[in-house]
Amino acid sequence: MLVVMIALSYCATAQEILAPVKGSYEFYSQKSRKQKTGAWVLLAGGTVLSVVGITTSLANMTLFSQPTPEEKRRGRFGNTLFVIGATTTLGSLPLFFASTKNKKKARLLVKNESAYLPYQLPRKGFATVSLSISL
Repeated sequence: MLVVMIALSYCATAQEILAPVKGSYEFYSQKSRKQKTGAWVLLAGGTVLSVVGITTSLANMTLFSQPTPEEKRRGRFGNTLFVIGATTTLGSLPLFFASTKNKKKARLLVKNESAYLPYQLPRKGFATVSLSISL
């Protein structure tokens, strides 16, 4: 009975979400936003891991005596965290580049927009090309 109620509530609230058509303005702009979000997550996570790794390594460093086996283990753990964090941070760069590339593709695509004309025509969408130049 519970399964039937859950299934009915899911069907009652489910709405069809249409994905943007590949090659459209919406497709590339949505792809760019998702890639940029992923890149920021990787960058933040990698930075946090690197900082934690460095602080762990430095906290277990001894200057004038031999480190104990426990200090060596913690130092290696900190070094490993730093390497993983640095790799993750560098891994965010290709996503930033791909995001920029897809944003440029979206700007150059043909969009269906309303165009203002000084003389009267029936109001309908005209195919226009938009190009933005950053200064």
